[in-house]
Amino acid sequence: MKNLYYSKLIIISLAGFLIVYHSFKIYSLITGSPDIQTFTTNHGFLSLIRVIIITSLIWLLMEQKFALFFMWSAIASLVTLQILATSEANHWPAHLLPLKGFIFPSAITFFYLKQERLKKTQFIESS
Repeated sequence: MKNLYYSKLIIISLAGFLIVYHSFKIYSLITGSPDIQTFTTNHGFLSLIRVIIITSLIWLLMEQKFALFFMWSAIASLVTLQILATSEANHWPAHLLPLKGFIFPSAITFFYLKQERLKKTQFIESS
């Protein structure tokens, strides 16, 4: 039972962090604040992808089954755009930096699937 609560707590904290992070990124793109990452791509498209990420994370917190698909699709799109934006860099490690965007979604997916597995085992034991 404790493992289920720990998994839920980790999911809530990671998803909450990502929701706040992407909200501030959208805010900085809208207000034109200077940012560490400046892209040559369309800022409106980046904001749309970030809104999809935020929406999918909220769905994930509401335990919707399709949320993982939307989260991974949006994260993969964002990372792809970031890789394309850094393709003008001359040194190859710069191309790998956007891949760090997969760390938190991987942890969220791991704990979400673990939570689902724990729920099924508890349901079977209670039957």
